[in-house]
Amino acid sequence: MKNTGKIFFLLISLLICFTIHAQNVKLTGTLKNIATTEVTFYRPAKVLSYYNFKDALITVPVTNGQFTIALIVGSPEMIELSCTDSITGKDFSKLLFFKKGYELNIILTLNKNELEIASEGVGANDNKKLNINSSKALTELFNRSDSVSSSVYNYIVKEHKMDSILLAKYISSHQPSPEFIKAWKYEIKYAILNEFYQYSEGMKHQWGWPYNRNYDKWIDIQDKLFATVPLSDDNALVSFNYRGLIRMFLIRKHERLVRDWRLNKYGFLTEWYGMDTAKANKEFLEDMTNRPWQKIIERNFHGKVKEYTYALLLENAIESSDLKNIQSIYADFAKEFPASSYSKKFQPEFSKMFSRAKQPLTDKMVFVKDGDKINTWENVLSMVKGKTVFLDMWGTWCVPCRQQLEKNSHAIKEYFKGKELGYLYIANYDQGNEQTWKQLIAYFGLEGSHILANKKLTEDIMSKVKGTSYPTYIIIHKDGSFELSKAGSPLNRELLIAQIEQALQ
Repeated sequence: MKNTGKIFFLLISLLICFTIHAQNVKLTGTLKNIATTEVTFYRPAKVLSYYNFKDALITVPVTNGQFTIALIVGSPEMIELSCTDSITGKDFSKLLFFKKGYELNIILTLNKNELEIASEGVGANDNKKLNINSSKALTELFNRSDSVSSSVYNYIVKEHKMDSILLAKYISSHQPSPEFIKAWKYEIKYAILNEFYQYSEGMKHQWGWPYNRNYDKWIDIQDKLFATVPLSDDNALVSFNYRGLIRMFLIRKHERLVRDWRLNKYGFLTEWYGMDTAKANKEFLEDMTNRPWQKIIERNFHGKVKEYTYALLLENAIESSDLKNIQSIYADFAKEFPASSYSKKFQPEFSKMFSRAKQPLTDKMVFVKDGDKINTWENVLSMVKGKTVFLDMWGTWCVPCRQQLEKNSHAIKEYFKGKELGYLYIANYDQGNEQTWKQLIAYFGLEGSHILANKKLTEDIMSKVKGTSYPTYIIIHKDGSFELSKAGSPLNRELLIAQIEQALQ
């Protein structure tokens, strides 16, 4: 009995400790002059994958203008609270600062389209009114769609010129914590670079030729701004702007490498792969994402920031089911950061991923004879005539294709199990990628018929079905007629299932 009592006491103690730890920040809030049923908390410190923000977003219900939230906070964090006024449709946000032990009451009041804040409790001095232009300049820029690099730069500098003065006044008036001061100084330090970089790199896809015509001017300002602050700074990870900059840098730097490969293949391969051009080109074409990202990380980052950027790469590979070189990259990460806090998240995921990568092809994965010689949509329709077939136009290189296969392929087959529905998968722009093609068919368990399309077949199908992107889903009827999926992208599985059910009737 004594031992039982001791064990019980220990369990209760552990439970109490866990509960205290699990709720080390508590916030209660009141909204005034805002009609909304919920508020959202965005935690950039929790964002990894470009495709997955679920761990970083928390939606909290608002009842009679009030809400409560308890958070686990390790290192000090800048967290954005946002809401939408249901009457005006306008969005409002406020940056808050949290660290362990804070227990806050805040009042957010909408006054002349400005969200004002009043606070009391532990941590109140870190959450008073501070109207620094964080992200406001970027929002205004996208509304203006300015296409002149020097004009954009001057606008951002003008918007942030007073930020240091405002922060100094805040510090003098409220005596905030040293952690708050450090975080906001980094926020200001990286604001101009982050906003110019986010804007110029984001808008190049929207403008096309006007941007490319002045490409060197945009890049020149970027390079000068990057020279003003360290790209890899462990202390800056507390900053909202800095984390956003790092995530965007990896994505856009990768795009820039692909651009350099297209425009100056020899120079690119020599600089980044340092080997015989033919061999390097083959290596790059076999993996145009994971290994280049790793090379960017190794060249630009160190310490905690390097660990964080590796985590971004690894999470993206998981979320996009990108198998290429990921096992060796994960091994490099684990070797350099054996005690990483990210390992708890990644180890189970990669164990499953690597196990699935070893799955063999089965006799239910049928490769159409001479599929690479089929040239027309009519040939495909003739091949499946008399059957109801679900056709997936995909590619091994296509991230949305792999994501939708991961999320929906098995579920759709389970739903229609035992029914007379055939499955046809046509891989596009994948000639030369036969090994990866077959590996992914086995990885996703794609039972059905498979064609590795030549360019002529791909273009003929997409032209005749009026497909505009990948994946494209087509339902082929027994009589040879067909219809495009109405399920959109990302796929609305229920809507697709209903459409297929109707075709089977």
